[in-house]
Amino acid sequence: MTYRDVGAPSTIPAGQWPSIPLSRYSRAFILLVVTLYIAIFAYEIPQIGMVPVSPKYFVMILGIFVLSVRMGSNRMLMVVQTMPLFIMLYFLFNLLMLFSNPSTRYATMPLEALASYAIICAYSSNGGENAEKVTRIVVVLLVLSALWMILSGAIQEPFFSIRKFLYSGHAQRFTTGELDLRNPTGLTFHHFAMGYQLTCAGVMLPILLLADKRRRLLWSVGCLVVSVAIVLSGQRSVLPAVGLALLLYMICTRRFPLLLLVGVVTGIAYAAVSSLSLQLNPEYDIVMKLQRKDEMAARLGWQMAAMRVIMEHPLGNLNGDLAWVERAMEHGADFSIYNWTKFATHNSYLGSILMLGWGGAILMFLSITHMFKRWILPVLRINKAAGDQWYYLQAVVYALVALMVQALFHNSSIFTVEPVSWITVCLAGGWIICYRNAQITRSVAT
Repeated sequence: MTYRDVGAPSTIPAGQWPSIPLSRYSRAFILLVVTLYIAIFAYEIPQIGMVPVSPKYFVMILGIFVLSVRMGSNRMLMVVQTMPLFIMLYFLFNLLMLFSNPSTRYATMPLEALASYAIICAYSSNGGENAEKVTRIVVVLLVLSALWMILSGAIQEPFFSIRKFLYSGHAQRFTTGELDLRNPTGLTFHHFAMGYQLTCAGVMLPILLLADKRRRLLWSVGCLVVSVAIVLSGQRSVLPAVGLALLLYMICTRRFPLLLLVGVVTGIAYAAVSSLSLQLNPEYDIVMKLQRKDEMAARLGWQMAAMRVIMEHPLGNLNGDLAWVERAMEHGADFSIYNWTKFATHNSYLGSILMLGWGGAILMFLSITHMFKRWILPVLRINKAAGDQWYYLQAVVYALVALMVQALFHNSSIFTVEPVSWITVCLAGGWIICYRNAQITRSVAT
């Protein structure tokens, strides 16, 4: 039985909805966590100073209001309840940073995460067709972003002028802002952020191409565009993340032709890039980047130093006095390869633990364990026959696996609410509800 047989959640018999295995925690506790979010946020606003009011906050408030009216506040709360408790506690723990380091980032990140999860997850879980629609929109946007990056490298104008108009104010916040503007990239400001987009699209597109026969031409074009963008982006972390996720998908579903498909598409993409001779900075070509062993060795040294600093500082930077760069250099970290302009760990998990200490590490570990047990493992067990009906769910969850692997080599992840990673979490939450609903309805019917 699939979500098409189930329809919207309103078709589930009364009393069955709350029995979704993910919703193990009382609504009172969830309300308490949300109340603490708002209380700490409101308490710290005077210390933070002027908080930029973005239109996205008004959109989020409107979205929550509309969905609450349409679905009912009770059901909306249950949707929020499907967010793993440990992730909510992690974000709450993150808010504690405000007391030692007042910052708009620490204030807005948890609330943005909770609000976007409520909106995307609630809409996509309110019927499988909704989940399909949102997933398709996300994938198409990722392909368009990859195409934008290719064209901005090949033509430059009017793409540079458009980016300068959109991000001129944003660029002033960074010392390398002008350079970031000129680097060919997609629908994002920073070039490195393309890594997350290409990883997500690089996993979802081959799965959809194999399973969605009605849109095979669309997904074929998308695969080619994203493959070219991966070669041009120079984002090395995309390769192990996408490779491991697709290998896992092939093993679990026995779709071994996928290996041949990926190989052919990658070959065509590289040949296309070579023949077109796009006018990109050579240092961003992925083949050139893979040859820079000194960079990889330096980043590994940063991560080893970060682990030593973490062992010495159980509280992380909660008290606001951890000088990460100085401590890392004492343990042999060499930042000279980037002319002392980059000091990140290039491992999002280690970076978060450096900020939140061992307590944050425990919550992070529990969150990952819970998501693997309740979200990822059930999808890995979907066989090939069932996968023909649940391929959108598989595409989203395997993309989530890839993004979690990529966080081992990048500075952002679901725990820093990186946009693509977090949208994937929200989509996964909605799809998991649809999947559980189908199981519940099937058990009731039998």
